Amino acid sequence: MESDVLAYNNVSVEVAQELGVFINDLFQVIVDVGRDSYLSPDGVHFTAAGYELLGKSVVDYVKPLF
Repeated sequence: MESDVLAYNNVSVEVAQELGVFINDLFQVIVDVGRDSYLSPDGVHFTAAGYELLGKSVVDYVKPLF
């Protein structure tokens, strides 16, 4: 399953780049900081710090566009 997530994300990024679509790769953001340290014990949802990190990434990405 993990390999599927990586494959789908990589293809999505490639297609977006080919089409000139802006993409904020939140998957890569969380991978870069160590996904497991930001996951809650259920292994699916993020901790409060994880959601804060992702939210900040969205703001930092979108803010210059306005």
